[in-house]
Amino acid sequence: HGDKAIEGASSAIKVLQAHKKQLIFVSNNCGKTVDQLQHKLKTLLNIHNIPSKSIITSGVSTAIYLKFKMNVDTEKVFLIAQDAFQKTLADHGIKSFGLGPVEIKQVPEWQHFEVDKSVKYVIVSYDPSLVPPN
Repeated sequence: HGDKAIEGASSAIKVLQAHKKQLIFVSNNCGKTVDQLQHKLKTLLNIHNIPSKSIITSGVSTAIYLKFKMNVDTEKVFLIAQDAFQKTLADHGIKSFGLGPVEIKQVPEWQHFEVDKSVKYVIVSYDPSLVPPN
C-alpha cells in the first residue's frame, strides 16, 4: 500500500509461488505502468519473477476493452489522464492524444471548446495534476 509493504505480503506471495499458484496483481491505479508496478514489487517485496501479464491495472483493462470489445484500431482516442495511462494504451497498440499533466487553467474555455468530429472515443481518468486555478 503506497510506498510501504503490507506486513507479511512478501512471505505470503512466496508461499503461493512455492505452491505453483498463478498470481494476478490487480490495481485500480492507471497512473502507474505495468513496468513501474513490477519495479515496485521488486523493491518493496523483493519479488523478482512476476511476469508483466500477471499485472492488471485499470489502464490495462481499458486498453483490452477498447481493443477487443470496442474494436478500436485506427480510431482517434482523446485522453485526459496521466502519462502512464497513455503509455499503457500505446503498449496495447492504441494511439491516443489529448491532455496529460496540465492545469485546468491552461485548458481553453470549455463552453467554447471545438469538438473534433473525427474523435470516436474520449477517455477521462483521475489525474492529480489537473488542479483548478487558485
